[in-house]
Amino acid sequence: MTPLRAALLAVAAGLSVGLVYLISSPKQRTAAPATSARRVHAPAQTPVRTLVAPVQAGAAADEQPLTLGRLVVMPRAAIRPLNIAVAGVTPQYAGPRQRLPENFRGLTDTLLLVQLDAGTKTVRTLSFPRDTRITRPGGGFMKLNAALPTFGPDGLRQVLTDVSGVPIDAYLLLGLNASRQLTDALGGVRVVVPKDMYYDDRAAGLHIRLKRGPQRLNGEQAEGFVRFRHDALGDLGRVQRQQAFMRAVLAEMLTPAGLTRLPALGGVLERNTRSNVTSEHLAAAFDLLRQRPKLESFTLPGTFENTGGASYWVADQAKVAALFTRHFAAGGSVDSNIGAAALDVAIVDAGAGTMAALRVRDLLRARGYARARIAPADSEPGTTIILGQHDIEDLERVRAVLGRGESRLSGEGVLGADITIWLGTDAR
Repeated sequence: MTPLRAALLAVAAGLSVGLVYLISSPKQRTAAPATSARRVHAPAQTPVRTLVAPVQAGAAADEQPLTLGRLVVMPRAAIRPLNIAVAGVTPQYAGPRQRLPENFRGLTDTLLLVQLDAGTKTVRTLSFPRDTRITRPGGGFMKLNAALPTFGPDGLRQVLTDVSGVPIDAYLLLGLNASRQLTDALGGVRVVVPKDMYYDDRAAGLHIRLKRGPQRLNGEQAEGFVRFRHDALGDLGRVQRQQAFMRAVLAEMLTPAGLTRLPALGGVLERNTRSNVTSEHLAAAFDLLRQRPKLESFTLPGTFENTGGASYWVADQAKVAALFTRHFAAGGSVDSNIGAAALDVAIVDAGAGTMAALRVRDLLRARGYARARIAPADSEPGTTIILGQHDIEDLERVRAVLGRGESRLSGEGVLGADITIWLGTDAR
């Protein structure tokens, strides 16, 4: 995922840079229980499938750049949530360093489902790992990142619907070329690099040289930060960094300096997007943005698996169905019947120190969280954050035990854990 794709998750959600108003304070970022029913047209218990029909991968008749002219619409409320597929497209090459003209039909290194839910004033995103396993028509497996060049954008929409059970209304394709332009147009983005990152891809001209710690990244550095996947978690670690970078970019865009730079992003959008969104979609997106919605982010549940000598991310169908029933489908809830003793709670030292982490583990175990454990993992240093993809109530109960922290519905936590606690300096 490039900085364009991460930063313009805002565009994916609102289909414009106007989504900078999504996040105005840490308090507003905190996920809260919905108080109104969701009006989603997806069935509550859609089986997870992995078959798609062959689709011609050529240009769609209604596909256009996302120009500023198209963004000039009057806000108008949607009668139901809108689901947008967002794909970050990699360049195609004729040979080493011989990049072909962008046709937005390359492999995808970022795939998101973005739901705009006016009923609960929420923007939800689901990240699909690029190595997600799908079944080819006629038999055999392939990776999700090849769906766009194989089936075209409409076929990609069908693939994501088959995997998730959620009908998708439109798509937005983001090219690679705008990555450095966008980040540099914002004057850089401040992030915490969780580890030293070094990698060279001479064929693609990608050279990553990042040292651990907080810093402001320029366009070239930011591209390396969100494209790096050469660690223990591979693509899953990159997906988590994409989600973290998204928040950092939105925060940057909201600063006084960032707001003054927004007009310069129009050309970046026009040159580097293709989409079939309609004026009705844009009007609904702007109406939601006016209400300053909260942001929830998730990652497709699954496990790594080797098949035929290739490594895949295999979706856990039961967990996927529960995730969409709980967070994306009508009613927005499911009785998980998971007690404290069954929850896997991972505690990550995010500045609190080893002794504080051990005290929290013992406290949680004493309160019934028998599977509470210390986990080595990347985290955001700072104050305590409790993350998970289950119910917000589960996170709130843990927060009540700790007596501190922010609850966040997010897929940025420890892989496999039900709840992750980034234990910050406030817990020392």
